[in-house]
Amino acid sequence: MRLAMSSIQRTRVYTPYPGSSTYTETGYFTNKARPTRAPRIKTTGMVSNCDAFGNNCTTVPNIEVYTIEYTIYEPGSSTCDTKWYDSLTGTWYYDEGSTYVITYRMTAMDGQGFDLINGAGTGHTLPGGGGSGLALLSVQQMIGGDCSDGICGPQTGTPHNLPCSPTQATSGSAEPYSISITSTEIDGFRRLEN
Repeated sequence: MRLAMSSIQRTRVYTPYPGSSTYTETGYFTNKARPTRAPRIKTTGMVSNCDAFGNNCTTVPNIEVYTIEYTIYEPGSSTCDTKWYDSLTGTWYYDEGSTYVITYRMTAMDGQGFDLINGAGTGHTLPGGGGSGLALLSVQQMIGGDCSDGICGPQTGTPHNLPCSPTQATSGSAEPYSISITSTEIDGFRRLEN
């Protein structure tokens, strides 16, 4: 199964600044979306014939269930959209984007290689759909902690970026320049040779 990130649908819920309305946008990941760390893989055994309460299950021998989670960061649009402007305080806020967890699941035979198409084969399908091969289980936005407003950079706890402000000129120099931090002589090379 090959699934481009730009073909995966996600829902983004965010509040641009304290006191503003909450927005919900459903769409596909943009081409700017990227994984922020290695995938997290969880392995469990497979059970069947459970009662209505999930008890008294029978373990299916030699079958493993793999859950693969990718943490994806999608940058904000970087446009000066008026929803990022607080007219009461005259402040522009920066859209830092959002972070998501994409979860896949599949079955495999214990001690054998992976078959991403068929998984452990027929008769070993997982509840909730998707069959036994690799299947997209969920796409969830990270909301909590530093991401409680739905706006989260690629790493939680990082300082916020400068806001967009179409009314202020940008600062800085138009010409590139460098600043010397340190200098030292390399062994074997001297300014003056004898």
